[in-house]
Amino acid sequence: MRLQTGINPSTSHGSPGSKILEYGYGEGTNEPINIGKMMWSDAKVLDGTGNNFVNTKFAYGPYGRVEGQYETHPLGFDNYKFDYNLADWLKVEERTHYGPKTLALRTTHKYDGFGRETGYFMFAGPGPRDFMPDGFILGRSYNIKDQVNAKYYGSLDAFSALDKVKLKYNVRGWVTDMNDIVYDELQFDDCGTAFDLRACWDFHAEAENEQILSQSRQIL
Repeated sequence: MRLQTGINPSTSHGSPGSKILEYGYGEGTNEPINIGKMMWSDAKVLDGTGNNFVNTKFAYGPYGRVEGQYETHPLGFDNYKFDYNLADWLKVEERTHYGPKTLALRTTHKYDGFGRETGYFMFAGPGPRDFMPDGFILGRSYNIKDQVNAKYYGSLDAFSALDKVKLKYNVRGWVTDMNDIVYDELQFDDCGTAFDLRACWDFHAEAENEQILSQSRQIL
C-alpha cells in the first residue's frame, strides 16, 4: 500500500481539500530497477503563498540504491550524491545547495564490523570543492546489546566541542541515566574509539594520496 496523494484536512492552515503531498513511482519508466521505488515527490511549503512546493527527484543505481537526489524549492535547489560500500552502507554523502548563497556539505560515515555507525564527520564550504578546515563530528560507542554507551557531538576544532553524553540502561533496555558522571571524566575515546580526530585527517590524507596516484596513472 502506497500513498500517492495527500489532501489537507486542516481548516485553519491552508485550504481544506487542497493537495499537500504527491508521490510518483517507477512503474512507468520501463526500467526494472525502478519498479516499486519512489521516483519523485511534491510537498507543499506552507509559507503563505499557497502555490509553492518542494519537488524531489530520485535516481537509483543498478543495485537499487539511491545514488542521486535533486530538490527544487522556492529559493533554489539542492543536489545530493550518495556513495556506498559493498555491504550497502552509506559511505559518503555530498550535498550542494544553490540559492541566495551556495553551500556544499560532505559527510563521511564510519562503521564497525557489525554495521553499526560509529561516527561521521561533515565538512562545509561555500562551494563543492572549497571546504573549510572545520566541520561537525559525531562519535558513538556500543555495548554487546547494541545499545549506545556514549555519544560525542562536537567540532573538528578541539576547542569548540559541543557535548559528550554517556547513557545507562536497566535490564529492559530503557535509558535510566544520562551523564551520571563527572563531565570531565568522560573521555573522547569513551565515545567511539574507532572514530577519533586522527581518523578524520587520515581519511583526507588518504583521499589526497589517491588523487595523486590517479593523476600519475593518467600521466603514465
